[in-house]
Amino acid sequence: MTTRKRLVPEDLVLLRALSAKGGTVKSLASSTSFDRELVKRRIGTLRRLGLISPKPGALRTYVLTQLGNRLAETGDVHLVEPYSPGEEVTKDLGFRFAVGEGLYTGDIALSYAEFADLIGKIDARSLIFHLYRGDFERWVLDVFKDKKTAQKLKRLALRPMQPERLRPRLIRIFSSKIRAPENEKQPLEQGNL
Repeated sequence: MTTRKRLVPEDLVLLRALSAKGGTVKSLASSTSFDRELVKRRIGTLRRLGLISPKPGALRTYVLTQLGNRLAETGDVHLVEPYSPGEEVTKDLGFRFAVGEGLYTGDIALSYAEFADLIGKIDARSLIFHLYRGDFERWVLDVFKDKKTAQKLKRLALRPMQPERLRPRLIRIFSSKIRAPENEKQPLEQGNL
C-alpha cells in the first residue's frame, strides 16, 4: 500500500517563499530557516504533487506551477488533497438533493454524517433519482476521492429495489465511513496555515 503525499505546514511556507522568483534548496533553507534535508524532502513531495517544477534553464532552481501559485495565494489545501469523510465541505461542494431534474428539495449535505442523516428523512423519490443516475457515486469520487464508497454505490445502483430497502443500505454505507478509524495522518487543515 502506498502512502499518500500530504501537505504539511512547512510546505505552505516553502510555496510562499518560492512565489516571488523561485529558489534553490540552499536559498529556501536560508530564507525559511528550515533544515536543508527537510527542504529537499519537501521539494520532492511538492514536485510529485505538481505544485513546483524545475525552472527552465536554471540548474536546481524551482518555481511554482499554476496550481502551486493558487495554493500559495489561497492556502486552500483542498486544491491538492481531497476532503476526508469526517470533514465538512464548503457549501458549493455539498450534495444538493432533488426529486427530479431541477426540482431541488433545499436539503444540502456538507459531510458524510449529514448525508447519512438526510438519507434517513429525505423524500424517497430523491434517493431513487440520485442513486440510479450515479449522482451519489460522482459526489463521493469528485469531492472525497473515495473510490471504495463510490464502488459500493455503483454496485447498489445495479440492483433496483424499493426505497424502504434502499434507505437503510445507503445509511449503512455512509455511516460505516464515519465510524471507520483513519490509519493515515491527518492532512494539513485550513487552521494550521
